[in-house]
Amino acid sequence: MKKIIIPILLISSIYAYSQIGFNTADPKASLDITAKNATGTTTNADGLLIPRVDRQRAQSMNGVETSTMIYVNNISTGSLAGTTINVDAVGYYYFNGIVRVKLNNSVSTAPDSTIYNTDGTLTSDRTVNQDDKRLTFTSNTINGFSVDGTTLSIDTQNNRVGIGTAAPNAPLQFGNPIGNRIIVLSEEANNDHQYNGWGVQSRILRYQTASNDTDHVFSSANNATSSKELMRIKGNGNVGIGTDTPTTRLEISTGAANTSGLKLTNLTSASPVGVGKSLGVDVDGNVITVTNSNIYTADGTLAADRTVTQGARKLTFSSNAVNGFSVDGDTFSVDTENNKVGIGTANPNGLLQFSNVNTNRKIVFYEVVNNDHQFLGFGSELNALRYQTNTATSDHIFYSGINATSSKELMRVKGDGRVGIGAAPNQSAALEVASTNKGFLLPRLTTAQRDTITSVPAGLTIYNTNTGEIQYWNASSWVSL
Repeated sequence: MKKIIIPILLISSIYAYSQIGFNTADPKASLDITAKNATGTTTNADGLLIPRVDRQRAQSMNGVETSTMIYVNNISTGSLAGTTINVDAVGYYYFNGIVRVKLNNSVSTAPDSTIYNTDGTLTSDRTVNQDDKRLTFTSNTINGFSVDGTTLSIDTQNNRVGIGTAAPNAPLQFGNPIGNRIIVLSEEANNDHQYNGWGVQSRILRYQTASNDTDHVFSSANNATSSKELMRIKGNGNVGIGTDTPTTRLEISTGAANTSGLKLTNLTSASPVGVGKSLGVDVDGNVITVTNSNIYTADGTLAADRTVTQGARKLTFSSNAVNGFSVDGDTFSVDTENNKVGIGTANPNGLLQFSNVNTNRKIVFYEVVNNDHQFLGFGSELNALRYQTNTATSDHIFYSGINATSSKELMRVKGDGRVGIGAAPNQSAALEVASTNKGFLLPRLTTAQRDTITSVPAGLTIYNTNTGEIQYWNASSWVSL
C-alpha cells in the first residue's frame, strides 16, 4: 500500500505546487528534500543517494544530459579516455556536455597524473589562457627547463640560457649556427646572406645586412621618443660619422659650427729609420706624413735595452708560417704553420725537438758542475736516450699518482746500478722484485724454441713448457732445476 501512496502524493504535489517536496509540505525549489530529523541525536540516515556506477559503466553511457551527476565507486574498470578522461579517483562527477568533471579535485585519492608528475603525450593542441596570471617554473639544476633537450635549454642553477645547446657557458649562448646565421631579425630569403642580423663564419662574427642597399646604423637615445645616429656603414662600404649619406670611403661631419672634426695627437715630424708612411700632426697641429718605423713594418736595431711591462695584459704573436717566431733564427724557433717548437733547430719534426749538437745534455733540471755527466735530466749520446743523474748516489725513480696528495713508487734504479721493482733494491741484490700478490714470470719456451738460442751464456734460465721445468744453461747443456 505504501508503494501506491507515494506516487499518488508525488503527483498531487506536482499538480498542487509545480514543485516537489520530501518531508515538507512547502517545497522551496523544484526539488526540496528536507531532513526527517534536522537536529537531535537520532541515528536514522538522512541525505541524497545518487546513482552509483563504476568507471566502465560511466564510460559506456550515451545520450547523457549536461549536468547529470553520478558517483563513481570503482576505477579499476574502464579507462582514462573519452568522456571519463578525468575519472581518475572514486568520487562525484558531473557531465559538462563533453566529459565527466570531478566535483572536487582536492578529495582525489589517486596520484596526480599531470605532466609535472608523469610523462605524457598530447592527444591534441593545448592552450593556456593566463589573462593577468603568471605561469612560473622553478628549478635549481642545469637544463632545468628545456624544449626538445637542446633547442631551448635553461640552466636554472647558473642563470644561463642555451639555444641549440644544453650546456651554455654564458648568460646566453647559441649552439652551432645554421649556415652562418645566429640571430635573424628579418630576412629577404632563406640563405646565409639575405638577412638582417648576426652570424658566424670561419670564426668571424658577422653583422649581416639583407642586401647591398641595407645599411648598418649605430644610434644612441636622445630621449624617450627619439634616437641620434652616431655612425652609418653603407651597403657599398662607405662609412659616415655624423652623416647618413657618406660619399667617400670615410666621411666625417661635425654637424655644427665650432665642433672639432678629426684630431690626431702624440705624433711628431721626426723621421726615424724605416719604411711606410702614415698621416699625423706635429706639435703645432700641422698635418704631416710620418714614417712608420716600428719592428712590425721594418727591421731595426735597438739603441738601448727595452722592457715590456705587461701587467695583467697578454702579449700575443700570431703567425701561420714555418719559423713564424724565432730568437736568433734557430736558437728558439716556433713553427706556427705546423704547431711545433724547435730549440737549436729551425726545422722541428716533432711537437718539441732539440738540435743534434754533440752534447748529451738536452733537458737539465739540476747540475753540480757544467759538464755532460754531473746533472739531473735527459740527454742523448751515441744514438742512446740517457736518463742522467749527477752522482753515483742519485737514483732514478718512477712514480704513479695514487691521489691528490701522494704518489706510489713503481721502480727505482739506484746510482750504482741496482734495480728495485715495487721497492728500493736490497744492498746485495742487483735486482729485487717486491710484491705481496704477484710472482716473477720467467720466459716460457718450448724445447724447439729453446734450442734456437745462439751464443747461450752460462746461467741463462728459462721455463720449458714441454717438460714443465725451470732449466738453465751450465755452459755445456740445459739442466733442469
